[in-house]
Formats: sequence, C-alpha cells, structure tokens
Amino acid sequence: MPSELSFANTSTDAQTRYDQYGKTDPFPSIPPALLTSADLGDYVAATGMIFPFNYQREKLKPASYEVALVGPSIWYDATGARRYQDLKRGEEFILEANSIAFVTLEPEFRIPTYLAIRFNLRITQIYRGLLLGTGPLVDPGFTGRLSLPLHNWTDNDYVLVGGEGLIWIEVTKLSPAERMPNTNDKLERRGTMFYLEEKKLDLTLLQYLRKADPHRPIRSSIPIAIEEAKKAAQRASTIVRNFGVAAAVGLAIALTAILVSVFTLVNQADSATNASRSELAQSQAALARLSQRLCSLEATARQPISPECQPSPSATPLTSASATPSPRRP
Repeated sequence: MPSELSFANTSTDAQTRYDQYGKTDPFPSIPPALLTSADLGDYVAATGMIFPFNYQREKLKPASYEVALVGPSIWYDATGARRYQDLKRGEEFILEANSIAFVTLEPEFRIPTYLAIRFNLRITQIYRGLLLGTGPLVDPGFTGRLSLPLHNWTDNDYVLVGGEGLIWIEVTKLSPAERMPNTNDKLERRGTMFYLEEKKLDLTLLQYLRKADPHRPIRSSIPIAIEEAKKAAQRASTIVRNFGVAAAVGLAIALTAILVSVFTLVNQADSATNASRSELAQSQAALARLSQRLCSLEATARQPISPECQPSPSATPLTSASATPSPRRP
C-alpha cells in the first residue's frame, strides 16, 4: 500500500480531520461517481470518514470496503424481555433461528457532506439465509456508529464473531452542493442542499429502538405464527378425536337400536307363528272329533256308510254291535 497514506490513529484525530474537510472537498478532481478503493483510501485518510480503517487487501474490493461487527447488540427473547450483549472482538454472538437482532458495526462514521454510503451483507451471510435489505443509505453529514436489524429467517442458529466482516460498504461522491455557473444550463439552478439535523446525529442503538417503538418489543412474527399454528393443530386434533369418539358412540347406539328393533320384530313374528300353529292344531282336533261324531251317527242310523267313514284296510275292524250284520232268518 502507498506509504504516504496516513490514517487517523485515534477518534480525536479522526474528528480533527473531519472538522477540516467535512464540508470542503479535498479532491475536487475526483468526479461525482462511485468511488474506487483508491479514491476511498484518499478520502478516509484526508477526512477521518471511517475510524478505525483497515486498509488491507483482504478488506477491500475494487469499489467496496468490508466492515466488521463489534459493539452493542440487542434482541428480544420469547417472553418479550430485552437482551443485551456488548460484543467484543473474538466473542461469539448467537443469532437465533427465526429472530431479529439489532447489531452494531465497529467503526465510527463521519460522512462528509459531499459523500454518501450504501451497504449490504456479505455474500456468505446472504447464502446462510440472513437478511438485511438492499440499499440502505447513510446520508451525507451523518456521524456516529451504525446499527442495523439482522433477520434470520431460517430454522438454524448462526454464530457471529466480533471483529469478523459482516457487511460491505460502497461510497458515492455527490454532485457539487455549490452551484457553479455553466453556459450549458438552459435554466437557472435554484435547488437547496439539505443536511441532517443535529438531533439525528450520534444516536445510540437503544435510542434508535426507543424512537422506533418505545412501548413494545420488536421481534420476528415467525415464532408466534409457528406457536399459533401448533395450538390450532392441537385444537383441530382434539376436535377430530372427540368427533371420532362421538361418532363411534352414536354409531354403536344406532346399531343397538336397529338390533333391538330387529330382535323385537323376530320375537313378534315367532309369537304370531306359534299362535297360528296352536290355533291350527285346535281346529284340526275339533274337525277330527266332528268327523268321528258324524260317522257314529251314520252307524247308529243304519245308513250307508260314507267313504270318509269307511275304515282303511289297515284299520282295526269295528267291534260295535251296530257294525255286525244281522243273522238271516230261516
């Protein structure tokens, strides 16, 4: 790296450089555009824009700079209680599954009024399923530490280590705030440059959270949705189970009623059949007695015996006097 580049060694040194060049561009020859790593090094050395700044090859790409995770981290547990960890270099921070954590980046930022910063997650974190959102803008004139919400939409816990790179930043130079006369302009330029208010500078992570929602914990809705889905499934299972038991009981009652009805009908049919058989037997006996009486009357009256009263060949011969032929007279 060029030996002539000298970066601030202390926060006070960085502030001194910012006071000198925070509103005055030390490199007007650099056109408004996305800064290269070379231009970024020049501006950081001159303005104290990023402190500390690690001007090493592994931390730089052609147009971006890697920033590490170090400092206050806040998240809310399942009960809604706020949890806090001041992450140091080498320490681990667990980003739980289906959660949101608010983490802090390591450097102090002092953004000159003619520069702006955008940032995004490292590709490794993106492929883990973490989400930061695309294109957050740090306005010109911002000073302080940067904090950001980190979403873990997966069902995996991830371990983040203090001091390791979390995001990549890119720096863009704005068009000049001071309007210089230009014969190519068709109209007079009258736009006004608006800078950040003092009350928006140097805020802490807790101040940002209180400003966002001072009365409620800020958590992912996924665990709540999962819990509600489990409860709904349990209720549905209970209803189905109860309905199944009730249906079985109802079916048993219905089958019992049908069987009782069938049994009753069978018994009634049997009783009716037996009564019919008894009546038939009684009628047959009465008819037999009547037939015998008629035959007896025929025999007594010495009338020709009807075929119905003739004894069958196998029957026992009549011994009655009325049945014996009278002897012939001489």
